[in-house]
Amino acid sequence: MVSRRVLKVKPANGDYSARWSHLGLTFAHCSKIVNNQVKQLSYFSSCREDLSSYLFNDDRFNDERGKVSAHRSRYIVRHITGSPNSKASEKWFDKATEAGLRIVNIIEARHGWPLTKMFDVESSSIRYATQQLTTFYKVLIGSSRWKKSPHMISLYVLLFRIGANSKFSSISSYEELSKACSTCRTSRLNDNDAARVARTFKFWDMIMANFDKMFAGMSTKDNFKAKGYGGDYYNEGISKLCDFGCSNKKINDKFVALAKSAGLA
Repeated sequence: MVSRRVLKVKPANGDYSARWSHLGLTFAHCSKIVNNQVKQLSYFSSCREDLSSYLFNDDRFNDERGKVSAHRSRYIVRHITGSPNSKASEKWFDKATEAGLRIVNIIEARHGWPLTKMFDVESSSIRYATQQLTTFYKVLIGSSRWKKSPHMISLYVLLFRIGANSKFSSISSYEELSKACSTCRTSRLNDNDAARVARTFKFWDMIMANFDKMFAGMSTKDNFKAKGYGGDYYNEGISKLCDFGCSNKKINDKFVALAKSAGLA
């Protein structure tokens, strides 16, 4: 769902992290909207698991103190270009993010989840070293379910980011999405995201349809405590979960049980 409300982004001081990135998109956690502005709350990253790992341990969740909310998924999506033809970059960014939002909304609607909204944001231009850089932004606000665990964040970003892939850029229905996903092959793809789709697609419906069973008795904060993963949380994402290799035994056991019940393990 696209909102035509135009926001501003208050960036973290001196954050030029991941200036060039996978498919040209980077993500950061952000605050709720106040006076048509959101505040960047984490560094930008092109890595899904890196985006999740930021939330571990240091009491990141506290909406009242301007920290990351456990009750909403809020992200800034960023694309930076040093090209003199910034209009072409802006057109690409708009197309990629609109396609990504369609894919996320298709999956959400299929399972009766609240639809993610995307907000337009004012662009900015800065001088960095010898280059004039133009930065384009969007803001995503979605259900708290997408932030329930590192694996849900990873899946959310994966779904959104494949919109930048030509194989998925024109999808407008679940039938089209399913067909595109089913033709992905891990051994024949140069694109990392498409390879992850090939490994995880068959589990998407199972996870979303059984979300309450999957995470029964688990809080979001508990799912981001390092001790639950034996300290090994840096690579926790949708791929590791779908390989039945999640380091959090409680989450992994629930997932394996659901997969067996669905005939997927």
